[in-house]
Amino acid sequence: MKPPRSNDFYDSGAKEAEYEKLLDREIRALYKLSQQTKKSPNRGEIWLRLAERYVEKARLVEFRAQANYDKSIKDFLDKKSRVKPKLDVSITREYHRKAIQLYEWFTKDFPNDSKIDQALFFLGYNHFELGNTKQGEDFYNQLVNRYPDSVYVTESHFALGEFYFENEVWKQALTNYARVIQAKRARLAAFAYYKAAWCLFRLNRTQDSLKYLERVVRMSRASEKGSEVAGRRAINKIRLAVEALKDYVPFYAEVGDLSHAYQDFLRVSGDERAALQMLERLAYITADQGNRVVASGLFRELINMNPTGERAAEYQYQVVLAYATSDQKEFRKQLELWLENFGPQSLWSQENGKNRKLVDDVARLQESTLRNHVLQLHQTAQNSRARYSQDIAHAAYQLYVKHFPESEQVAEMQFFHAELLFDMAQYEEAARLYLFSADRDPKGTYREKALLNAVLALEKELPSAQIIEDRRGKSMDPIPFDPPVERFERAATKYISGFPKGEKVEDIERRLGVIYYSYNHFDKAIPVFEKTLLANPKSENGEIAGNLILDIYKLKNDMIGLSDKGQQFLANPAIASSKFGSQIRGLMEKANYAKAEKLAETGDHTPAAKEFETFSGVTKSADLQLAARYKAAQSYEKAGEMSSAARNYQFVLAVNAKDARTQTLQNDARNALAKIYQQSGQLDLAAKQYAAYATLNSKDQKAVNGFFNAAVIWDGLGVTDEASQNYEKYRKFSKKADRNDTFFAEAQMWRRRKNEKRAIQFYQAYLDNGGTDEARRIESVFRIAEYNKVSGQPTKAAKGYTQVLAMHKVAQPLAREASVRFLAESRFNMAQPIRSDMAMIKFGTTDKSQGAAAQNIQTLLKKYLEAMKDVIRLDYGPMIVASLASTGQLYDQIAGKFEKVPIPAGLSGEDAKRYKELIQVEVSKFKNEAKTSYAAAVERSLEFETYGEWTKAARAGLAQYDPTKADSGDIAAETTAGDWMGL
Repeated sequence: MKPPRSNDFYDSGAKEAEYEKLLDREIRALYKLSQQTKKSPNRGEIWLRLAERYVEKARLVEFRAQANYDKSIKDFLDKKSRVKPKLDVSITREYHRKAIQLYEWFTKDFPNDSKIDQALFFLGYNHFELGNTKQGEDFYNQLVNRYPDSVYVTESHFALGEFYFENEVWKQALTNYARVIQAKRARLAAFAYYKAAWCLFRLNRTQDSLKYLERVVRMSRASEKGSEVAGRRAINKIRLAVEALKDYVPFYAEVGDLSHAYQDFLRVSGDERAALQMLERLAYITADQGNRVVASGLFRELINMNPTGERAAEYQYQVVLAYATSDQKEFRKQLELWLENFGPQSLWSQENGKNRKLVDDVARLQESTLRNHVLQLHQTAQNSRARYSQDIAHAAYQLYVKHFPESEQVAEMQFFHAELLFDMAQYEEAARLYLFSADRDPKGTYREKALLNAVLALEKELPSAQIIEDRRGKSMDPIPFDPPVERFERAATKYISGFPKGEKVEDIERRLGVIYYSYNHFDKAIPVFEKTLLANPKSENGEIAGNLILDIYKLKNDMIGLSDKGQQFLANPAIASSKFGSQIRGLMEKANYAKAEKLAETGDHTPAAKEFETFSGVTKSADLQLAARYKAAQSYEKAGEMSSAARNYQFVLAVNAKDARTQTLQNDARNALAKIYQQSGQLDLAAKQYAAYATLNSKDQKAVNGFFNAAVIWDGLGVTDEASQNYEKYRKFSKKADRNDTFFAEAQMWRRRKNEKRAIQFYQAYLDNGGTDEARRIESVFRIAEYNKVSGQPTKAAKGYTQVLAMHKVAQPLAREASVRFLAESRFNMAQPIRSDMAMIKFGTTDKSQGAAAQNIQTLLKKYLEAMKDVIRLDYGPMIVASLASTGQLYDQIAGKFEKVPIPAGLSGEDAKRYKELIQVEVSKFKNEAKTSYAAAVERSLEFETYGEWTKAARAGLAQYDPTKADSGDIAAETTAGDWMGL
């Protein structure tokens, strides 16, 4: 915060361009006259007048150069110009030199003239303008000593004050301004009060500075005039009063009683409108200083003064912002007040209806603010999965629709609301909003997904197979659809008709067909199944559809229809050559086999298993015998009779056959046997069986999965060597893209076993071999960076953290959510060198060195705080605690540095005492900030239920200020309670 330039307070007297033309004309005339009167006794007066005009010309040229420079700088900063401008005052300096020459001639030729004091003053003034401060001071001192009663003495003191002011030597500037003030009727007295007020403010004497500003306002209103001084411009007292009132506000913010601010402002300004403007400015300044809760009180006061005023809506918006990050309950309360009292239907909108742009702008701001708030709550609910967070987000969505039912974004917001309700298991309401979103915006981005998700939501509401089975009993008559089924049918039909080529159409049609089938709506089911079968007879869905068609005929006991339909299917070459075609051909042969299957399908697994065993003993078909044994094993397994299941699987394995079908069945038997061992807790046997199964069938991609299963089991048992060998075999024989994922799995295994070096090798291998999972790639880069940090390779570690930031930025949303922890830790670690840089700062013994050190501390502190804010915004609990705790440590570190600041050379007595008091103020400020940060860290650790080293550090830091907060020893290690942060 700086005062305006002093030149801004002088009256120009006329339009600058016209004035400068007249000035140039007068300079030419005086110069010509001076040439003609070189020996005239009146030449001194001409020199003085010409010198005055040179001084005025220098001012105009400097003002124009400064204005052009300011404009060029703005263009440069706005990137409208590539060349950084330089301020050129060479012409101004030339005019000052000419003036000096004339004044020197005058003092030499007319040493006893009555205007010699004027000449001495302007010699000092022009030398100061040229930067010749020593010469300037000499001339001012001559003036003071030789002509103590001259009106220019106060002018010289003011000029010296200006010099010291510009160089921020506040005490000496104040001393010289005080000399001007002592000259009661000096023309610069009001101006000196104004500049002295700034000096007092810079010297932390803010209460005194307020009194001086009040004096400026009173003096500027007074009608009496100060003494006029030749060659000096008049002061614009109106501008001076305006600036004094303007500066009064930030000064008042430092020491004033904010609860009485309006009364104080009214007293000082004498004008209600000005007092309101000052109160408004005070509110914004207080908010900018971070004291938003106090600022909200000021904004409420402004609202109460004029509830329907144009600015009232903006004031309430500031109140809303005051609680955005500090008190979510109060934030929502103030947000609702803003919407109710200043929304499109409010009295405020009616009163300001003529200003359509204002009302519309407020409505847009309200909509975007509420929408962003709702989406943030939704994100929090997604992260935590807590019912409380979900309920809050749900209520926020309802508030949005209440106030903005016709907004352009309502379809999108209803879609997101539906997503939340889906997560909350409120499927029917979610489906309603999905359908609303799709209908509201038929060409919208979310239409297809909305219709699909509506189907998925309604599917959750469908009756279970058991309920349908109970209702159907043994009847073959169509059963009326339940309301949830009707809703699902309508939504599914709508999706299929709207997106006939959608990727989920086939699955939805199959589900719809199954529903028709389950409710005995066979006439509807058969066309759906036939469409699926004909579209892709060799697919799993096609095979299921075909079998269900045949099953319908079986259920209806329509063997003729079954035969005709089977012949019809076999007439289609694509169906005939499919697996389903083979099943049709063996239909009659499998009559008894079908009986057993029927039992299995109805859930009578033990009777079904016995029927399969019986069938295997009487059939003459070796293939059917083997298949029946396998089915018997499966049925026993489903019935929970694992020993009988194992016996039949072993029978299948005992058959010595080399045909592909048998080998496939045997492979499946081995795999199933391994699962039985696994389910029965015989994990080592399961792992060995999986590995054996994979070894014997290493060319079978399904069987190769056995290596992976074995590796996972050995990993769980802690047999790392066996696990590692099986991971390696899986990578060797698998052709699936996920084989590279085993590098990551193995890295995690070695990390759990505390073998960090070997873990890092596999993290690197995962990256080098093209692992595609974004979240895992980010974690791998992070783990390598962490290892480099611990291994004493900070440069490599920093490079890794930077790579984590870059990868996270371009990752997909789910991957970003899953890896936010590593982003937070990377940002935190990247900021830590700032603390080391802070430790290197040392205070010297001079004002200059101590000021530089203090400035460096503020720069690094600001940089660290911004970095920690970036970490906290990621909303990852442990790193929020770390950020707050480390910030507290940094404040403590700074406080410690200030406590050791030596008294600058040259200060003693009261000055030294005052200096120590000022330093102690800074120490207290930083310690208060440290205490606040520690307290916030402890509070957030309890909120997130994360208790680790940073929590202990925060408690230890807080205990310095409040021993009752000391760690009692009940927290020993970090926990992942709730694990909602994805640790």
